[in-house]
Amino acid sequence: ITQVYSQLAEFESSFSMVSKFGKIGYCRFDIWTRTGYGIPQWYYNLGEEATTPLSEIIGVYKHVHPEDRDYILKSIQQMKAGVIESFFKDLRITTAEGNKWTRINVIRNTMNDDPQKLDMICVNYDVTELKETEQRLIEATERAEEFNLAHILRKWESVLTGDTPY
Repeated sequence: ITQVYSQLAEFESSFSMVSKFGKIGYCRFDIWTRTGYGIPQWYYNLGEEATTPLSEIIGVYKHVHPEDRDYILKSIQQMKAGVIESFFKDLRITTAEGNKWTRINVIRNTMNDDPQKLDMICVNYDVTELKETEQRLIEATERAEEFNLAHILRKWESVLTGDTPY
């Protein structure tokens, strides 16, 4: 049994390192009682301290942009009503350190047979770098399109004014 505990501790340590390196968080909670367990990275991805009680996060989401918060709250209501089993969203998070993006995936844990519980699993991960790269690509594409359009207009102007052999 000591070997099992040792392996479990080693796995937990490794998982914690991978989670932090990959900016991936995990939380399992009961949606009715807002109690459960989350790893520190899950809290951090939502702009929270790891010591914050889940009851002050689930259903509150104080660091989440109001539009994104509304989406989460509506999705939770749909889950409570049995309309949906899962949802996902890219959230805009605001903290004292600045703004960031976190993608959440929330799913009902169907392994739980207790009708008094609505057991949820949430995986979140920081997608700030991805969103920043996406924005730079959009801006670069717009600049390229503007350059291309300006080039085409200059070419047609030359043709219309006779400043070209075309």
